[in-house]
Amino acid sequence: MAEQGVVYGTQGRDVRRIVALGAGAAGLAAYNWWLLVLFVPGMVHTTNGFFSDFASQGQPHASALQTLDLVGGSLLVLALLLSRRARPEWPWLLTWAAAAAIGGRYPYACAADVSAACSSLEVHLQLPVSHYVHMAAGIIEFGAATMAIWRARARRIGIDLTADAGAEGADGSRDATPDVADWSWRILLVGYPLLAIAYFSGRGGILLEPVFFASFSATAVAHLRASAAERAGQGVLGGFVGDSGATIAPR
Repeated sequence: MAEQGVVYGTQGRDVRRIVALGAGAAGLAAYNWWLLVLFVPGMVHTTNGFFSDFASQGQPHASALQTLDLVGGSLLVLALLLSRRARPEWPWLLTWAAAAAIGGRYPYACAADVSAACSSLEVHLQLPVSHYVHMAAGIIEFGAATMAIWRARARRIGIDLTADAGAEGADGSRDATPDVADWSWRILLVGYPLLAIAYFSGRGGILLEPVFFASFSATAVAHLRASAAERAGQGVLGGFVGDSGATIAPR
């Protein structure tokens, strides 16, 4: 019967959507703590190195920054788990968020990018395991986010035929994720060669990293917003019940 259609109904649907958006917004705010660093007097002494150096052990405010990475990544994992998964970029965004959280849990033991002594210990594998876990997490974070952008962009240019290029949400809004990803991809094509130069020269990393954080965050925002718009018209908690009593769960 029609009265038996939605199991949990509008209330449950809205709760999930609101929690996903709230967790996503809070997670992105924490993930982008680099914005705060730029405005804290005395924190930025040089444009060399990278933002992870600010959260390395022994640095001022390191504990707070590590917590922001851990909390930010964890909240983004929650938001993405509650979002629409039938998108090719979804698993990569989830990996990106998880790697960011792991990086916060296992910070650098010292700032190798600005300390010659630390760099020497790093090269000779004489630092704690947590230091190398952070390095691996950072590589995975950037790699997964880049893959998410590439997969979302593929929907726009027609390479990926497994998902609609720009499906409309229940409110009539268009999924902007492929368009945002396309612009982000163009930025990364220029940014990665410059980031490589900054890494190997030890200069200018602080100026370049924000471009990547912003591109990753913009793609995540677009994905979560599109997911919320699509969820608005669906009974997403538990699905629908047919006359036979079988539950049909949406993706």
